Amino acid sequence: MAHRLGLTKGEEAEPEWWCQYHRKSAMWLVVQIDNLLNGDDPAMTEQILRGSLKAFKETYMEED
Repeated sequence: MAHRLGLTKGEEAEPEWWCQYHRKSAMWLVVQIDNLLNGDDPAMTEQILRGSLKAFKETYMEED
């Protein structure tokens, strides 16, 4: 899979909003990984991450 380069038209039109969106998404991911590794219910966190992974892949990854 290749990494997507450049900005989308939406990101170009509203860069501040998208910057905050991507920052909050990264923060959410860090919290979930920490919960998976150190939390009270790693099985539940794994389900949350697995459920979110498809959307992240579709948004940020391109197939070769």
